Amino acid sequence: MTWEWSHSPEAYAAAQTHVENKPKEWLDVVYAEWQVYHHCNQDQNDFDQAKYEEALAEAKELPDSTLAEYIWEQMSEQANCSNGGHNAYCCPYGCGCHYVPFHLKCENGCEEELNSENAIFCTECNECFCDSCYDTSKGDGCRCHQLENEE
Repeated sequence: MTWEWSHSPEAYAAAQTHVENKPKEWLDVVYAEWQVYHHCNQDQNDFDQAKYEEALAEAKELPDSTLAEYIWEQMSEQANCSNGGHNAYCCPYGCGCHYVPFHLKCENGCEEELNSENAIFCTECNECFCDSCYDTSKGDGCRCHQLENEE
């Protein structure tokens, strides 16, 4: 069971930012799932694997920004989120691996609110960090990877 979106404009902007920062492979898969969903007349119990493969190949040719825009449009229309309203589902099937949070807080646990001035997206771990936790001067990316490298 899912909930319907009922959040602030800031929460929607945060979720959209998370979608826009997802890696290409994630965007390709979610795009393909939306294509299959519409191909199967929005029947969540029907899945056309051949159409999925075709849509996945199509997605690989599209730029990230186009994929993110399409996904955001589709998920906004469906407007489903997890129980409690913490995460927006990005695919039509409500997969646990295809969601984004409605907040922009540093994933390192420092609780700093993120914005366009201080948010940095780590492509290695797929998370957003504040500029304090993401130390580019060491060239190792986010603090979680720096700690891994010290061990």
